[in-house]
Amino acid sequence: MVPVADLFNHATLNNVQVESDMDVCETCGSSEHVHCENAPDVSYSTIDIRSTEAIEADEEVLNSYGELGNAELLCQYGFTLASKTGFERCGWDVRVPEEHDEVVAALVSVLNWDTDVIISADFLTELEPADMTAAQRAVADDGLSPAYKASDGSLFDFAPISHVLRFDKSCPLFIDANGRASWALWRLCLGAALGHPSYDIVNDIKKRLEETKFAYEKKLYMDSFTNVDCSLQAGPGETACRCIVALCTARLSRLAITTREQEALSHLNVGMDHYAYSDEILNAERCSACAPRHGHAYCVCGALQTKIATWLRSSEKDVFFGCRQRPCG
Repeated sequence: MVPVADLFNHATLNNVQVESDMDVCETCGSSEHVHCENAPDVSYSTIDIRSTEAIEADEEVLNSYGELGNAELLCQYGFTLASKTGFERCGWDVRVPEEHDEVVAALVSVLNWDTDVIISADFLTELEPADMTAAQRAVADDGLSPAYKASDGSLFDFAPISHVLRFDKSCPLFIDANGRASWALWRLCLGAALGHPSYDIVNDIKKRLEETKFAYEKKLYMDSFTNVDCSLQAGPGETACRCIVALCTARLSRLAITTREQEALSHLNVGMDHYAYSDEILNAERCSACAPRHGHAYCVCGALQTKIATWLRSSEKDVFFGCRQRPCG
């Protein structure tokens, strides 16, 4: 515990930061070096709170607890911010049995599999196209990476695994703050749609993707956004999109905000539960935004999107999003 250091509220745009004496000069406090020339050889065990910009009178002093989405802030500190951040995720952690089964069930429902599949996080991280995602991460801003632009000008609007968010590598199947599916989610569904299931489905998916030329994958991706036909003759691109939408629909169906709407709404401005329901609404918003991006005919109904818009408006009125709590502990 560091006295005073835990008094500052969190903000994505902070004006102070906490540094140890290993980060700043022990003698003069400069962040440009860690030891002044000809300074006495004295070691101090200090924590320094330094301003990063001019702070006006009566302006709140704000620290950053790290690049965290509202779900992580809720779990670690017991509060959510007044708005969503670029670090938001609605994900499927395949290490959790219920979420692993939800992913498999979505694939089975669309592809008519009858094969037991075991999917690992390590396998999923290998599905990312390294060069493309590295280019996206290089120009990321506040947790959001732009779409990858190919040499011919076509865009691949999938979210790469962040090297900043510590949960992305262990949970690479996610929908980001803008409602985009991750590369791992798209390529898992595409690889599964490219062939029939076998006993070693995981290695089969990797092999299919390795054998699929980039130009063909691009064609499948582009075709999936122009074919509005729900027929059983849909190609692999459309089938992959149906898998993504099936996952979004499954998640929406088990959110408390959709299954117990009246109970959830009654807690919007009461007690600490409003923080948990705020994250539920953001998850519903991400899922409902993701579904239409991946197949016109398979998207969730407009009535749900209208409800979500109403929930978001309700949540902005009082303490639901608008009041930040002091950090726990």
